Amino acid sequence: MFEDTINKTELSKVAKEFKELLVKYSTDYPDAKNVLSRASDVLEKAINQKLTTPHPKGFFPEEFWEEGMLFQLDDLTETNAQFSLLLKGAASIDTVKKSVYEIEKQAEVDEQDFREKT
Repeated sequence: MFEDTINKTELSKVAKEFKELLVKYSTDYPDAKNVLSRASDVLEKAINQKLTTPHPKGFFPEEFWEEGMLFQLDDLTETNAQFSLLLKGAASIDTVKKSVYEIEKQAEVDEQDFREKT
């Protein structure tokens, strides 16, 4: 699911969308303006496909945590999550979704097996 290089094309697309949403929400949410200010350098590098090495920690600022003001903005939070995963070196968002689906499917099988044994 994660690789040693960054999917520059997909990261660029998601970074553009993330930046646009941050700009959009900046007028009503000071936290969005703060994130945009802090992230401007990495966003520009991502948009211009200048990033090649994954950032192990990704990018998920506290404003997007459950108690944060931006958590309630579904489109912005989803785009931030995608940006963070791709920044960490996710092969693609589709790959992540497929992996999560497979994990959930296996968990259902494991739970069923456990219930049958007890």
